[in-house]
Amino acid sequence: MTGGRQIPTPPITKWRPGRCHCCGRPTLVAPGPVITVDSGTQVAVPWCLFGFERANRMLRRAALSEAPHRY
Repeated sequence: MTGGRQIPTPPITKWRPGRCHCCGRPTLVAPGPVITVDSGTQVAVPWCLFGFERANRMLRRAALSEAPHRY
């Protein structure tokens, strides 16, 4: 239903203690999506499990709103 658009949760070996970018809490985080900053450097955004779940819910909602409506 998401059209193949989903951010996979990283394997357990990628999780480390740190501060989550989405909620700011100190918790276990894993590298999320890679973004390019102003200097051109690519950085992986650290997300907690809730951050990955929230991003996938947002992608699902976007896919549902793009889908043709059935009446």
